[in-house]
Amino acid sequence: LRSSWRTAERRRVQEPITPAVSTPDEQAVINEEHELIVVAIRTLSLKDRELLWLREVLGLDYRSIADRTESNPPAVRVSCHRARQRLQKAFEIADAGKT
Repeated sequence: LRSSWRTAERRRVQEPITPAVSTPDEQAVINEEHELIVVAIRTLSLKDRELLWLREVLGLDYRSIADRTESNPPAVRVSCHRARQRLQKAFEIADAGKT
């Protein structure tokens, strides 16, 4: 029973939450972060962008991504993890470079 609950929980895709903007200052911060994310994503390889899109945007599980990319699920899991790390580092570099 626990295994089926865990599996069902993993399959559930959550919609991203868009923050409600209440002031022009908050909108400016959101726009600035958006620009930094775009810069960071552009520095990633095509493979990393594809993996992040399939996993984070489309919400596919590792097995589905592995089927699409003709790989195996453990390798996809590791590749997604490394792509997220590279994205985080690229974001930090872009953020440090803006000042």
